[in-house]
Amino acid sequence: MWMDNDQNIRMMVVDDDPGYRGKMRTTFEGHHRIRVIALAQGGRDAIGQARDNAPDVAIVDLGLADMSGLDVAEQIARVSPGTVVFIATDTPSMDLYRRATALGVKQVFTKSMTGNDIDGMVEQEVDAVREAMRQQSE
Repeated sequence: MWMDNDQNIRMMVVDDDPGYRGKMRTTFEGHHRIRVIALAQGGRDAIGQARDNAPDVAIVDLGLADMSGLDVAEQIARVSPGTVVFIATDTPSMDLYRRATALGVKQVFTKSMTGNDIDGMVEQEVDAVREAMRQQSE
C-alpha cells in the first residue's frame, strides 16, 4: 500500500512510445516505494510536468519526437532542480554517457532493462541525492 512519506519516490516517465510508458507504469504499480505520478509523450510536456509536479525522478527517452532527451534533461534540471534524471535509450554508448552526465544525468540505461534493475538504480540514486541534501542542510 502506498503511504505518502519521505521514503517514497515520485517518478515521471517521458517517452513518445505509448507502449514503453505503459510498461513503466505497469512495472511500478504497487511498488513499495516508487509511484509513477506523471507520463509525458514529449519533451515540452515533460518540462511543464516537471515544473508543476517536481518529481523525485524522471526517466527520459533519448529520442523523443519533439526534442532531444538530453535537452529535456537539461531543462528539467532548471525547472525542477531536485529531480534525478535518467536517460533511456535503445542504443547506449560511452559518448552518450559522457554527454548525459555532463548535464547532470545520473544514469543512461537501455530500454530493455528489467523493472527490478531500474528500481534498484532509481532507489540508489534518489536516496543518495536525498542524503546529500540532508547533509548540506545540517
